[in-house]
Amino acid sequence: MRLSVRDSGAGIEPEVMNRLFEPFFTTKAEGTGLGLSVVHGIVRSHGGAILVDSAPGRGSTFHVYLPAATAAEVREVARSGEQIRAGHGERIMFIDDEPVLAQLAVAILGRIGYRVDAFVRPADALAAFSANPTSYDLVITDYNMAQMSGIELAQRLARIRPNVAIALITGYLRQEEIEQARAIGIREIILKPTSIQELQPVIARLLTESNAPKMRGPALT
Repeated sequence: MRLSVRDSGAGIEPEVMNRLFEPFFTTKAEGTGLGLSVVHGIVRSHGGAILVDSAPGRGSTFHVYLPAATAAEVREVARSGEQIRAGHGERIMFIDDEPVLAQLAVAILGRIGYRVDAFVRPADALAAFSANPTSYDLVITDYNMAQMSGIELAQRLARIRPNVAIALITGYLRQEEIEQARAIGIREIILKPTSIQELQPVIARLLTESNAPKMRGPALT
């Protein structure tokens, strides 16, 4: 199966093309450069590949190739989807400075019953949390962000509300960073790439452990 996405933008320079999927490579002043790297990892983990057709002045086309699923595999995916525990309107704050990943979290977690406020700027998330600390049942933050690391953000959130449940998503952490995360109260470290089947049980457990529904804020309109 092939999925193609085309734009009519400025195109990609050859020297940039060679580094598109490198972790942390970015041409932007802000951002971590992990978006395409994560997508590439997900596609490769499913036995697929990504080809890019681009040149300066003529836009870009990304071709994603994935192996076709058998009927048995389709049934298995359907069964695993049925096993996902739905949320009950719990409010989640999600922070990732890659806009595509933030929007994806809103769509996927919203579809299974959670209310998600997504932020691409850690400072905006901190301001929203400061304004109403008890309105969020769970915080999920990326680790590698340009303006503020996920660990620093978690530390600031915990100063405002010490019992807040926080999960950290990252591609890699050194042992000393894991110890630092635990010391400031981060309850779960989730490694990228992750699927909704892997992420949802973690969310459900953290919400259960913190008894978060009792602290739920007013419904969003």
